[in-house]
This record gives sequence, C-alpha cells and structure tokens, in this order.
Amino acid sequence: MVDLGAGPGLLAIELHKLWPHVSFICVDPSEEMLKIAERNAAAAGLLNFETRLGSAEAIPIDSDSVDVVVSQSSLHEWEDPEIGLSEIYRILKHGGRLVLEDYNGNWLSNWKRRILGRFHHLDMFKFTVEEIVGMLKEAGFVDVHGRERGLKFLVQAAKR
Repeated sequence: MVDLGAGPGLLAIELHKLWPHVSFICVDPSEEMLKIAERNAAAAGLLNFETRLGSAEAIPIDSDSVDVVVSQSSLHEWEDPEIGLSEIYRILKHGGRLVLEDYNGNWLSNWKRRILGRFHHLDMFKFTVEEIVGMLKEAGFVDVHGRERGLKFLVQAAKR
C-alpha cells in the first residue's frame, strides 16, 4: 500500500493497525516529513514500512506494482493533479484501487468565502468531487465513486 503525500505517516500507521501484514510505502516531497514518518513508524512498531522521497507527479515506484494507493489531504498540494492521477494509475496493478480524500470545493460556497476570506488556506478547497471523478475517468480509472463529506470529499476508483 502506498500513502501518497504521507506527511508524518499517521495514515499508514492507522492503516497498519487494521492490516498488520501489509507493506507500506510512504511517499512525500519533504525529506523532513519523511524523517518524522520514520520516527513515528518506529515508535508504533511498524515492520513493513519504508519511505521514499517523491511527488505525485513522479512517484518513485515501479509500474504495475501496487495493490492500493491512499492519499489524504494532499491533492490540493499537487503541482499537476492530472499527471498525479496518471502516475497513480501507472503504479497500480490491474484491479488495484485508489482511495483519495481531500478538501471539498463545493463546501466553500461564495458566502463562506466572503466570511472566511480573511483567513488563509482557503486555496485547499480547489476541487469538487465531480472534477476529481472526471479526472480519474480521463486517466483510465473505472468503478469511480465519490461522495461529499462536509469539508472533505472521498473518492474511490480502480485500475482496469
């Protein structure tokens, strides 16, 4: 399983509790975050865990080699989401799955933008679930499902 945009590795650690025999690869563009992820994984006792420096647009993993890719709250940071989704498609095995969660552009309506406008980080509400579903289908994914969950959306897809 690949945690793309892993940050401090917390998602991989939680998923390891559910699936202790799964091998985890945390990919992140920040060396500092990967060092923190390694410390967190060691403290949690993860054995099947590694980190790799990389971005969504250039994932340092062989093609057709991964069963599952998860990404939580990193999509809005990617330089080019269409390339990132194509890269995920590339590394997944046939039948492999993607589970992606990010900030819901539909949640941030115009009136909320006016009220919250003075706060920073509103740019993380870049995409709607419909936009991401469309990008996934364009990248070749099938069985694409998305749903809004308040501030966030969750999308699942499979590689044919």
